[in-house]
Amino acid sequence: MDSGFGSLASISYAGDDASVNGINNYGTAVGSTGFGQGFIYNGIGLTPLSVPGASTFVEGINDRGDIVGSYSFGRADYGFLYTGGAFVGVNVPGALSTLPSAVPN
Repeated sequence: MDSGFGSLASISYAGDDASVNGINNYGTAVGSTGFGQGFIYNGIGLTPLSVPGASTFVEGINDRGDIVGSYSFGRADYGFLYTGGAFVGVNVPGALSTLPSAVPN
């Protein structure tokens, strides 16, 4: 489907409907499934991106490829920055949850 801004497509990942939550200026998209599986989509295929052992929700990506989102362990939600192939915690001191949704260029 052509929206006038480019093509739109339905994405299914790991047998679940998925939502694209962020896209950078190079066309790399990030998102999550309803079951808490994060992914990166580069126009060719999907690559999983999840904090080991946690439900992971990927929200944003910048032009450098830095990715932000959140993950859940039990009843708590924690923020993360994925950069250089590693997860870094991003949490507001004293907050019950931290849910980053965008990362600047």
